[in-house]
Amino acid sequence: MAGGDAAAAAARIAASEEEILTRYRAGLRQRHNPIAADEDVWDGCRLQAQRILAAGVESLRAGSAPSPAPLLSSMMDLAADRVQQGRRISDSAEAGVVLFEVIMDVLVRELTDEPGAVRLLERAIGTVQREIGTRLQVGSAAYDSFLLNAVNEVNRRGYLGLARDIHDQMGNSLSLALRQLDLFEMALGEVDESVAARLAATRQAVHDSLLMARDMVSGLRRNARDAPLRTALRNFVESMDIAETTAQIHVNGSENWAPSETLDELYVLLRECLRNSFTHARATRIVVHVDITPHEIHALVGDNGRGFDLSARPGPKTINGLTGIRERVALLDGTVAFSSAPGKGTTVRCWVPIREGATTHGQ
Repeated sequence: MAGGDAAAAAARIAASEEEILTRYRAGLRQRHNPIAADEDVWDGCRLQAQRILAAGVESLRAGSAPSPAPLLSSMMDLAADRVQQGRRISDSAEAGVVLFEVIMDVLVRELTDEPGAVRLLERAIGTVQREIGTRLQVGSAAYDSFLLNAVNEVNRRGYLGLARDIHDQMGNSLSLALRQLDLFEMALGEVDESVAARLAATRQAVHDSLLMARDMVSGLRRNARDAPLRTALRNFVESMDIAETTAQIHVNGSENWAPSETLDELYVLLRECLRNSFTHARATRIVVHVDITPHEIHALVGDNGRGFDLSARPGPKTINGLTGIRERVALLDGTVAFSSAPGKGTTVRCWVPIREGATTHGQ
């Protein structure tokens, strides 16, 4: 197809935006999907549909599918809002299916009779499918994060409740026992050495138990508030002091589920990714998203910076940076994947297992 014909077809599809949105909402209503009923939720859904359609149109105009944009805070914030509003991930998945069907119908209608229709349909449909899939992936991650934080909050309250019980009941009882021993010794007066030794041993045992109870209370309260990875990452961002760059740090789940050594290595890895985004990518927006579960850690660092061509031979600085990240992930027996393109930012995804039997943070 000539460039002018491709542009004309893209223009016709873009002009069908309002039709697509109307059919999209009608399709959601037919399925009684709650996304269509709530105006605030629908506004966000409509915006994402417009962006998905725009990506498909751009793939036709540019002659190739656009490079995928990194998962940045806008989509994550929308997904988090959906979860907070009580929307099920299945509602979003159904919405994605409905939107794909509507856009697919319009693409077939507008492109079937054009020269090179098969190639154009493959390109546009592939782009739309990827854009929808990306948003569903982010939505699923947001739902996982919500559940992890809910579990973590339950654990945190459990730690604090147990700490209170130990302090109020066991601690007070042991303190009372020491006081009773004092009164008992005063009432006995002079006693032989064997009795005195037994009283001293009893006093020491009660005193040691009291110290142990206090240590348990301190440990439980520390576990309830300790988040060294989140704190360290935020401190690093503040130390960079780059006003034109906004960085969001999200660490979900309990850091107590992971060994301290793993968290330390993960921090160095994420710090290197952040440093690259700040200094080399010249990004204005960066997001760090970490999900910690009892068995594995998923981490993502995405930016909207300059990006680079993964297929091209990188320069020495880029090679060293990527190699360092790969080596640190390998030390943790994990995996890492990079996605980037010139002008499209960079996303780094890591997966790290938590080995069974490892000493976890806070133990």
